[in-house]
Amino acid sequence: MQLDKFGKLNFSGSASIHPFTGSNEEIQKSIKTEIFELFDKCKDNVNNLANDTFIYPFLQMGVFDIKQEVQFLKNLFNKEENIKEINLITAYFNLCDEYADWMLQKRSFLVNIVFGSPRTNGFYGGTGISGSVPLLYLQNSLDFIRKSKGTRI
Repeated sequence: MQLDKFGKLNFSGSASIHPFTGSNEEIQKSIKTEIFELFDKCKDNVNNLANDTFIYPFLQMGVFDIKQEVQFLKNLFNKEENIKEINLITAYFNLCDEYADWMLQKRSFLVNIVFGSPRTNGFYGGTGISGSVPLLYLQNSLDFIRKSKGTRI
């Protein structure tokens, strides 16, 4: 869907549902379909895990019923075979309780977590309540570090 020079929406591809007049369910289904079509076009041979490093981008867009992040992390942390070490890298450290529980379970592999400094957060130095967001991420990380004492994190 594109906006032309007159401000009119032109539909292309599978985007045939108007975002304002279409039903929420139809719009969500259409967006989910388009996102997965894009992912399918971009897939490399992700099933070839002969190497020791695997980089996997995923999406979490619950409103569109896209829950790749949850599914991937649940599978990852419930898997033991052939895993020696996991490196999780994120801009914002904001684990939900479910993720933290999976990570804190006793396991044989090491989990390293790398996350951005509060100063690299787009809200850093912001005014109002948004300026506190980086400190909340920092507090989340400190709480998790305390909980993880004695584990392989």
